[in-house]
Amino acid sequence: MLLGEYSNVHATLARGFRQLGHEVTLVSNGDFWKNYPRDIDVARSKGKWGGIKLMAKIYSLLPRLSGYDIVQIINPMFFELRAERIFPIYRYLRRNNKRMVLCAMGMDWYWVYVNTHDKPLRYSDFNIGETTRTDADAERERKDWIGTAKERLNKMIANDCDRIVAGLYEYNVSYRHYFPHKTTYIPLPIETEEKASTNFQVPETIKIFIGISKNRSTYKGTDIMERA
Repeated sequence: MLLGEYSNVHATLARGFRQLGHEVTLVSNGDFWKNYPRDIDVARSKGKWGGIKLMAKIYSLLPRLSGYDIVQIINPMFFELRAERIFPIYRYLRRNNKRMVLCAMGMDWYWVYVNTHDKPLRYSDFNIGETTRTDADAERERKDWIGTAKERLNKMIANDCDRIVAGLYEYNVSYRHYFPHKTTYIPLPIETEEKASTNFQVPETIKIFIGISKNRSTYKGTDIMERA
């Protein structure tokens, strides 16, 4: 079972596993507005009532989320719930499935903390060289992950799970110091069958589409792309 979604990673991985003859159940919210395909939809509607409905749906689904050889979660926050609500759900999944795998594929405590304090990378979302970044996005993520229930959840899952899979080199760096024996770097799955035309001619004027995530403009570099 693949639980959660970031940028089509699990949907693509599910297709690859199925082509190899494996049985896969993909449970996700479609990664919000990106709306990637999934077998079981766990998208949350807005407001406090949306959280209550999602909790009820997840607890009703738990028997169907049992008995798998492997459960891979995309992030410690694999449901759109508060971290405190996810602790018992993870423990249920651990008790009722054979192996648990944590993905290092996005924002989490190890990514935030390591790049704020240890700074193993020349630059990241949280440092440029030895200088700690203090832009609004960096400060918001530090406040969200360091010294919070999200930190406790991330540490608990990372210590408890059987394997940690990093999808990018940067995330691998963040985890391998703490978990060298169970962290594995596996590049993101990419479909290669649909190839671009080899007859493409570069026009005199190039039109460029920039996908904008409004709440993460600086984090994604959209402001720089727009100026360019």
